Amino acid sequence: RAAGIDPDDAEIRLAMGATLRELERHGEALEAFGASERICASYGARVGAGVALRMMGRHAEAASFLRRAIEMDPSGFAARLEAGKALSSMGDAEGALGELERAVSIDAGSAEARFWAGLALRALGRDAEARGHFEAAREGGGQQAAERALDELVQESQRAPDNPAVHERIAHALMEIRAHGEALDAMSRSAALDPQSARVHCSLAQVLREMGRLGGALEALGRALDIDPDSARARDMRDCVLRDLGGAG
Repeated sequence: RAAGIDPDDAEIRLAMGATLRELERHGEALEAFGASERICASYGARVGAGVALRMMGRHAEAASFLRRAIEMDPSGFAARLEAGKALSSMGDAEGALGELERAVSIDAGSAEARFWAGLALRALGRDAEARGHFEAAREGGGQQAAERALDELVQESQRAPDNPAVHERIAHALMEIRAHGEALDAMSRSAALDPQSARVHCSLAQVLREMGRLGGALEALGRALDIDPDSARARDMRDCVLRDLGGAG
């Protein structure tokens, strides 16, 4: 704590940051949380700063603040959840999943944590596990969780329109609410931004398959295998699509 400064000032700035964040004034919220942290380091200030930075598209800085919050309180739910979101937007699906599964272990009833964990698993091609999280989220108010996730991701995409990971997560979230046309638009955008990602092309194929566009799905999987001939996910999905085509024939 700085000499001569009332510790209550830290709490006041923390409350100001929370209010500004609710108003989506993220730059001002970051200033308030940063001021609170400088007066008296706290878990709440670090999480608040991390969220503000994430919503400004500054994901690496957000992850740094959130790691420091986790160091202060390893069992803190909010820091784990927000770290998972930040890592997700950085394209680190494995790292995101680790934090989100830890958040679920802290609060298994959180539909939000379950939904975001499902998105991370979807990005990794672990669809059966993803379905388990999405089903648990639905039981705990998953529609609201999906809408909140979409709202956050759309805000991020507006601030960072060239981030392929954000568009990919938007597509996966839209698939869960059966908005397949919009999901296809978002996933196509992700593939255009990251054309050398086998994972994204597999995800694009998944959307196309669910829409019954099997030829397009097979084409996307062909691109995925051109990029990564050893992709087990792409090979498995191609086999499934070929079986679908055989049944359709």
